[in-house]
Amino acid sequence: MKTRFIRLACASLAVVLGGCVSTSTGQPRTSSEAPVIVIRQYPDYPAAGRGSKFKGGLVAALWRDGRMVRPKNSEAVGESYVEGWVSSAQREEFFDFLSASPAVRAPECGGSPVDAAGQYITIRRDGRASRWSRVLPDAQSAWRDVESRLLKLPLQACRAVDWKVVRISSWYD
Repeated sequence: MKTRFIRLACASLAVVLGGCVSTSTGQPRTSSEAPVIVIRQYPDYPAAGRGSKFKGGLVAALWRDGRMVRPKNSEAVGESYVEGWVSSAQREEFFDFLSASPAVRAPECGGSPVDAAGQYITIRRDGRASRWSRVLPDAQSAWRDVESRLLKLPLQACRAVDWKVVRISSWYD
């Protein structure tokens, strides 16, 4: 009876530990190239007695091979991230949309007011990086549509990724 209990306890422990390994929050998989698109968000200046409306952190990063890192949900910017893969068809559809978007034809610019939340968008194409910024909240710019479509891309083989690891990654410029 004791032996049976010990075997059951060991088997249960192995299942629990196995589950921890498979849902590791370790380092994102490495890619030889930088992401095609990275959207970083900077927080607004917190009002007295209240926190920021917009948190700072990564909004999304998508590589040419379909790898994507983004927050677990829209409220998790700067806190909880997932990594997965976008199917080739959906990835190519998104890149076609991005190439035709009025957002990438807008003049590049930098800087946001110090007390306002902002996003910085980097797109790498043809061997160079282009950068844009936008002030939040933003209900009208073409970048809003780009962000929305990017975050709606379904991920396959999704796993948790530690925010600290994302923040120190070489591609997180």
